[in-house]
Amino acid sequence: MRWSNGPIRRPGFTLIELVLAGVMTAFVLGAVSLSLSQLSRAKSGGRQLLAAHLRADAALTAIRRDIITVLRDRDLFWTRLLLTDHAVSTPYGTMDRDEILVFNTNLRPIRDLDFIGDGVEFETQIRIDEDSLGPVLWRRRDAVPDEYPRGGGVASPLVTGVVSLAMEAYDGDLWYQDWDSDFDGLPLAIRVTVVASGCRDGEDPFDSPLAILRTVVPIDRVPPPEEPPTDEDEQADDADQGEEAGPDAGGAGDALPTDLGVPGQPGQPGRGGRGGRGGQGGQGGQGRSGIRDTIRDRSGGGRGRGS
Repeated sequence: MRWSNGPIRRPGFTLIELVLAGVMTAFVLGAVSLSLSQLSRAKSGGRQLLAAHLRADAALTAIRRDIITVLRDRDLFWTRLLLTDHAVSTPYGTMDRDEILVFNTNLRPIRDLDFIGDGVEFETQIRIDEDSLGPVLWRRRDAVPDEYPRGGGVASPLVTGVVSLAMEAYDGDLWYQDWDSDFDGLPLAIRVTVVASGCRDGEDPFDSPLAILRTVVPIDRVPPPEEPPTDEDEQADDADQGEEAGPDAGGAGDALPTDLGVPGQPGQPGRGGRGGRGGQGGQGGQGRSGIRDTIRDRSGGGRGRGS
């Protein structure tokens, strides 16, 4: 047996092997870190996109419910649907921020349940306003359609993060960005387009994913059955007939408009403002102030609904 007097060599890694192992470890750790970062970013983006879709859907549902319950009455004073076209400049270009004012019905009270003064008929206005938290879809409701349809009532926020609201009225042939039922009658349908952002409160809404939803709301234009006349109404009609039979009778010029308005058919009250919408146009319609004055002249005051 031979014994070696030299040093004993043990197996180990060379410097090149250590460098290669370090490079490969750094590459693997970087890939894992990048994958986790992308996964977190995708999860956050999906959550924001879902929030944007939920906001747009909630806004469309609320607007659709208010439009589809528009008041339909043979007296044009109690029928109101007004679209106003507005637009603002955004990082994505010009976006619509239209407004709608509608007389509609709703069985839900706008105040606490201990307050029983609210009826089921409201004047409802919907628009987008900016505040410290960003764009918010607001709704204003007044319990009774009165002389001031653009004010009063209770205003409350509906949905946050709504950056655009576009509405168009359909007359059976074309879509219009503005509409006034006092002159055009009730449209056949309203097309509503909502753009919502998935941003959090206080963040820039245009730095988050946007969701665009659209719906078409049909409008029932058949007037409801007339209410049976009361004793007071019969007495007022008898008095009016007696006045018309006298020598100073006003004639047929005092008659109230009794049609919801059909765009494109001549000779109907309340649709002349378009000047030929639908092909023919109608005669000059009677404005809201004229209708209100006529009602007051004939009845001596405002007429209560549901009495």
